[in-house]
Amino acid sequence: MPIPKHSKELKLKVIQAYLEGSKGYK
Repeated sequence: MPIPKHSKELKLKVIQAYLEGSKGYK
């Protein structure tokens, strides 16, 4: 099953949100 491009963009958004969240947490 090929992974759609949408999934890649979603992953990047999640990673960015996680990084920003950890920054605000610290």
